[in-house]
Amino acid sequence: MSLADLIKARIIKELAAKPEDVQVSVETINQLVAAIPAAGRQWLIRPLTRTFLGTVQFEAQLVEGEKSLQRLTVSADVEKKARVVVTTQALGRGDVVTAAGVEEREVMLDREMPTLFGSVDDAVGLEAKVPIAAGTRLDQRDLKASEMAARGADMTVVSALVKKALTPA
Repeated sequence: MSLADLIKARIIKELAAKPEDVQVSVETINQLVAAIPAAGRQWLIRPLTRTFLGTVQFEAQLVEGEKSLQRLTVSADVEKKARVVVTTQALGRGDVVTAAGVEEREVMLDREMPTLFGSVDDAVGLEAKVPIAAGTRLDQRDLKASEMAARGADMTVVSALVKKALTPA
């Protein structure tokens, strides 16, 4: 197994993802990264970062028995598939998100983005705090709960009083 294949397999394992849901690009000028080591030799890798998304660096050693033959630092660019809500039409400041104006899409992300909406139902009915262009991923920081009534507007309140007869025990 080449060093590039070993790194890709480790990243997929660490992300607990399906291989088709992860995109890994290993780039280096060293030709050893793509080569399969000779019999009796193997690559040992150690991640140098805590996260396995974005740019991930590995320290790699080519060893034969106990002897270290080569030492490299290799970078990999990693993206993972995520389901997000995207606008299909532009929203102005104060516009309310409708089901017709958004859709769910699968996109590749290079970092965890917990503020993005993952479901259309979570975004519908919210009001835009800023203008949002068509095709933009909806972020919770750009939306707020829509106001039911404008400040200072007249309101009619209807109330029903129910009287219950109390019977002595």
